[in-house]
Amino acid sequence: MLGKGCNFDAFHLAWVEIWGLEVSPKVRHFLWRLCTSTLPTRALLKARHVIDNAVCSWCGKEEETSSHILFDCERSRELWEDSGCASLIEDISGTMCDMVVRWKATNVKKQQRAANLIWLLWAQRNLWVFDGKATPNGLLLSRLDRLSEEYGKYNSMIYKPMQP
Repeated sequence: MLGKGCNFDAFHLAWVEIWGLEVSPKVRHFLWRLCTSTLPTRALLKARHVIDNAVCSWCGKEEETSSHILFDCERSRELWEDSGCASLIEDISGTMCDMVVRWKATNVKKQQRAANLIWLLWAQRNLWVFDGKATPNGLLLSRLDRLSEEYGKYNSMIYKPMQP
């Protein structure tokens, strides 16, 4: 991280926020990869000379960076609006770490919803890129609701207070 010129204070704050989110471990790990710029987006793969074309596979208009595919692409924007979490990405200037730290000011349920939405968007991107399949937005939103609800149920079952 030192080689990337990272601000360690902001990096630490993001680390604390990510690993403290009430979402599944796979979503936390995914957010960590997002903040450390290690997601295999088309732009990153092109920079590493793995592929020749970095254009977004959803819109075909811009380069596919993690910011574009998860926040700026038309389809992503629609899902952010429909999920009620658009306010969390209004100001996506700065790094992904900065954005996650700003989430601290919102309620836990909205943070949970946003984190799960980012993970679902990446899964949909992969489904489209590798299988050519698209899922309707309504179905994705119902999955988002289910993910948030199931994690709460799981947590209450696993972490029950001990009976004397």
